[in-house]
Amino acid sequence: MEALVVPAVNLLLLLILLAYFVVGPLRAFAASRQGDIRHELEEARQLLSGARAKFEDLDSRLRGLGAEVQTLASQAAEDARRAQSRVVQSANQLGAAIFADAQTATTMMRNELVSQLRVDLATRAIARAEEQIRARLTGEERARLRQEFSSLVEKTR
Repeated sequence: MEALVVPAVNLLLLLILLAYFVVGPLRAFAASRQGDIRHELEEARQLLSGARAKFEDLDSRLRGLGAEVQTLASQAAEDARRAQSRVVQSANQLGAAIFADAQTATTMMRNELVSQLRVDLATRAIARAEEQIRARLTGEERARLRQEFSSLVEKTR
């Protein structure tokens, strides 16, 4: 047993020395580490709180974005309806102007055609009458007409 007492005393002295020299720095290290962990936990809580606030802000914006998109879509649809109405109104006005111009042109062309037909008819009637008169005129009547024409020309001079 004596052989066990000396190593046991050595072990006890070693443990006392280790406790004296190592326990203090281990406690200081543990306290420092505990403070660092608390500080890191506090920073993590602050980051989490900031992230939650940003998330809530973005989430509310996203919810509002749906309503804003619907508002923009309804405004775009209304703008499209107004533009369509303006285009249809413009097309109707243009169509009415084209129709009025076509009516005016048709009336003018009709009047011109009637005038040309009258001139043509008169020319044909005169030509036909001339043919009939020439066919019926005798030599005496021709001489008499020449004399009358000559006397009229001299009177006008």
